Amino acid sequence: MVRYTKPEKFTASVHAETDHANIPVGDATIGAHASRHASGGADELSLDAAQITSGILDVARIPDLDASKITSGVFSWDRLPKHVYAFRDLEITADCDYVDFADLDIITHKAYLICFTYKNPTADSTYIYLWINGDTTGSNYYSQKVGGSGTSVSAARNNAPLIGYCDAGKNESLYGVLFRSPDGYPMYVGQQVHTTGSSTEVHMWAVTKTATVSNITSVRLAAGVTGGIGAGSRAMLFRLGG
Repeated sequence: MVRYTKPEKFTASVHAETDHANIPVGDATIGAHASRHASGGADELSLDAAQITSGILDVARIPDLDASKITSGVFSWDRLPKHVYAFRDLEITADCDYVDFADLDIITHKAYLICFTYKNPTADSTYIYLWINGDTTGSNYYSQKVGGSGTSVSAARNNAPLIGYCDAGKNESLYGVLFRSPDGYPMYVGQQVHTTGSSTEVHMWAVTKTATVSNITSVRLAAGVTGGIGAGSRAMLFRLGG
């Protein structure tokens, strides 16, 4: 005689019976589909950072990731997108006098990389100034320039925060890093490509403020002439930590 044992009642813990028709074609069994809940599947209930063990997140995916799904764990730096530090990217669409970077926090972000490629659409040459925390008094800063043109080298010190120079109607590009020193002094050091073609020069610039600051919360890149930053210019700021 064969004894018949009534099977225990099956209770679905995740999907109701009416959901079985919605199991993706790629999942041959209910178990296969359910297992994807613990491995970052398309309809995961939650995502633990520890489940991401290889690869690099595409920055295009970050805006589509609901933070509520990350419930525990810590992301290691090598799992984050390589350009996660991009903080501001401003394309100039009309001639202007200056470009502002606001809502900064150098205490948290440690340092900023500034990249600026620009053209001067005016009939006058102009310097580019680096104003910090809204302080536009030139005598509160000093700058040092060393320039190379062919075999000639020149140098100058100015009682103003100069980080670039652009001839009338010309294009320039510069980059530099802005720090807050251990004692609280804003300090910038960078380089500039001056003019183009056979007239190309390289200029190095350093800027310090004469007084300390508790934080750096805003930066302004300003031309010395009205409309000295032309349409098509681009200013970028990257945070280097935090």
